[in-house]
Amino acid sequence: MKKYLIAAMVLMLAAMLGMGCTSKRAVDPALQIHPDGRYRGVYGDGGEQQISIEFHLKDGLLTKLSFRHLQYKGKDYRRAKEGDGDWPVLHQHGMVLAYLEGKPLSAVLDLYNPGNVVADVDGFSGATIRGSKIISAIRDGLNRGIY
Repeated sequence: MKKYLIAAMVLMLAAMLGMGCTSKRAVDPALQIHPDGRYRGVYGDGGEQQISIEFHLKDGLLTKLSFRHLQYKGKDYRRAKEGDGDWPVLHQHGMVLAYLEGKPLSAVLDLYNPGNVVADVDGFSGATIRGSKIISAIRDGLNRGIY
């Protein structure tokens, strides 16, 4: 059952990209599966929860996005302060949330090309890898349903 749900979601996201979204209230098949509400999703690897994200869907648009957990190898990036060595990671993740705010769900796929979303993508921050983690966490939230 879960395989079919994931396959259906991938097909709908691909269809949304092909059709484009011209209106905030455009008829979108994904809205039939993902009603308005609050969602929470997680990405973990190696036994470690790395990203936990909360977001709302309202009329098919992403709103109120926030990281509940942002960690890698025991380092909590949400605690970073400006000027710290970890600050660029937190700052770039904040830019991702700002980019997605008010956009249709299909905008999540833009994170596969983080250079178009986040400034100063570099090897240190690893924004490319983290973009995929955010996508996975959002998909997890959609699979779990309204929180």
